Amino acid sequence: MIEGALQAAAEGASLAIKGVAVLLVAWGSVEAAIGCIALVVRRQTGQGTRKVVWRRYGVWLLLGLEFELAADTSRRSSRLNGSTSHSSARSR
Repeated sequence: MIEGALQAAAEGASLAIKGVAVLLVAWGSVEAAIGCIALVVRRQTGQGTRKVVWRRYGVWLLLGLEFELAADTSRRSSRLNGSTSHSSARSR
């Protein structure tokens, strides 16, 4: 009973964390697109100005991947704990 509740909570947390990851990547993508468009409109196409936009985009992507990893870890640990408890219950 408690194990089921913990597994459900871990899966819910995993889903919420994954949602945050999607929002971070989406936000970074919009920011990078706006930054690229702004550079073209201002005719600032030098490598240094583009590098700033891509570096910021990389930070958003990395942050999103970190949240994805946290979501996957949470989901997998809840599944491992759930399968362990079921197998130990069968062996009794």
